[in-house]
Amino acid sequence: IWASDDNGNCCPLVHIRNTVVVYKGLPRHWFFQKPESHNIMKKHSETVKNKEGILNKFRRECQQNGVPTAAIQLAIDDSPDGVTVNILNEAE
Repeated sequence: IWASDDNGNCCPLVHIRNTVVVYKGLPRHWFFQKPESHNIMKKHSETVKNKEGILNKFRRECQQNGVPTAAIQLAIDDSPDGVTVNILNEAE
């Protein structure tokens, strides 16, 4: 995700929403994309530790875009595929 084109722009054709990586139940990394440059950035570790702040940001973003607040959880396990995918939707 840190690769750049000849002009120094990071992933100009890739668009990501706010993404929080959770490890062992705790948020570890928060990636986002700057709208003006499309650069993929990483939030400071202190921001990532604020669980209420993360939830509020996701709620605001989803409300602005007219979509329900949702998350996708991937869990590596002993299932036949080796991973379980859960879609968590606040509306349910």
